[in-house]
Amino acid sequence: MISIDLEEGTYLCFVAKGELPQAVIETWCEIWNYFADVNCAEKRAYKTDFELYLSQNEAEIYIG
Repeated sequence: MISIDLEEGTYLCFVAKGELPQAVIETWCEIWNYFADVNCAEKRAYKTDFELYLSQNEAEIYIG
């Protein structure tokens, strides 16, 4: 078992569903577009982002 320490804070979670890794790549494109929107209410900290793979066709991407 491996443990890691993550930066404390609030994370926004995006879900990638479908064939991996393509679904994760597409979700990252959605994330970049989301934060590029001038009306985006959230601000990225640019400290810690991480991906959690739940199955062979689902992952969660957490943005700090």
